[in-house]
Amino acid sequence: MKAASLFETLVVMGIFSMMVVLTFPFSMQLINRSRADAEAKTIAYMLFRQQQDAYAGLQQDSYGIAFFSDRYTVFTGERLSDATYQDTYYFTQPIRISSIQLSVGNEITFPVGEFRAGAFGHITISDSRSTYRLEINSEGMISYYALD
Repeated sequence: MKAASLFETLVVMGIFSMMVVLTFPFSMQLINRSRADAEAKTIAYMLFRQQQDAYAGLQQDSYGIAFFSDRYTVFTGERLSDATYQDTYYFTQPIRISSIQLSVGNEITFPVGEFRAGAFGHITISDSRSTYRLEINSEGMISYYALD
């Protein structure tokens, strides 16, 4: 039986090191893209949950979400300013909301017993490489898709 020499072992380790160095940027891009996609899905789900809770008349209250560039706040009440409950979720870098185009302010609120939101429009979620648009129309339909 013949063992590998120190030189052969160092050559193999060097080759593996070069492979890691060359694939690292691509790997980080994929990780960030999956994070942006996950955030868009999470916000779409949160909107859907708020819509369903309002429609079901839970606690006989309105439900909504307020959007900011670095976070979003899920709340119970007619507006964030007078919410009886709120929970804020912060984005990890480099993810952010780059555009908020809603018919009224930066909040989407679902009145108690209603399926339709008090505001409609879209928000754009992006990181350094990918962009997603989350839309809610005047009928209350929620969707999201990649822009690139």
